[in-house]
Amino acid sequence: SSKLYLNVSGRQNASASYVFVYQDKNWTEAQRYCREHHTDLVSIRNETENFKLQSLFSYYNFFWIGLYRTRSWSDQSNSSFSNWRIGQPDNAGNSEYCTAVSFSDSGSWTDENCNTALPFICYSVVSLISSRQYHFLSENMTWTEAQRYCRQNYTDLATIENMEEMNRLINTVNGSYNGSAWIGLYDDVNSSRWSLEDNDFYQEGERDFRNWYHEPDNSGGKQLCVYMDYAGNWFDISCDNTLPFICYDGKDI
Repeated sequence: SSKLYLNVSGRQNASASYVFVYQDKNWTEAQRYCREHHTDLVSIRNETENFKLQSLFSYYNFFWIGLYRTRSWSDQSNSSFSNWRIGQPDNAGNSEYCTAVSFSDSGSWTDENCNTALPFICYSVVSLISSRQYHFLSENMTWTEAQRYCRQNYTDLATIENMEEMNRLINTVNGSYNGSAWIGLYDDVNSSRWSLEDNDFYQEGERDFRNWYHEPDNSGGKQLCVYMDYAGNWFDISCDNTLPFICYDGKDI
């Protein structure tokens, strides 16, 4: 088989698995594959995760992980952890922006040309106890009207916590619309926040995920609400525009 699945302990109320894909792809192709078939390219956010991966894959040479340009993880997770090989990253030839790891060399990282074909590691996260559902409403409303409707009929406008949720939302509403739809993010005094404010709803870091596409720019100081396009990209726009919208129903129980 060209895949190797390994279950690992995930965050609370979730099951995670690493998926080693022994197919040579460039970094962008690997990212696309992981997002289509799993959750995303793997993130390594601390020494514990690095050691866990090293123990699982110590017999493999170089393969892609989800780090891009030395600071951005593919799944938008935040971490200051790094494990660069001595002398790395060097961005040789000003063309090495993607990160490979070799657990046969103590799990050290090197920056590589993103067009290099390498095997890679995806990860999958599945919530064990969740009743969350997305609902697409085709009626055009302002952001505030959409918020009021979602709160009256569901839980709130859609909150999206990670790339897995982003992909699940896209799959849920796939075919329902081909334009734009409100989600629950808005700008509150120069900081984005979610419409749903219930502290019990979120675990650590779940309010921080963003999937902007060359945004936000708050053009004219009046673009304070957020919509997504059919591909899941986020944009800011005036809250007075009328758009279809996506509600969120249920919470982790």
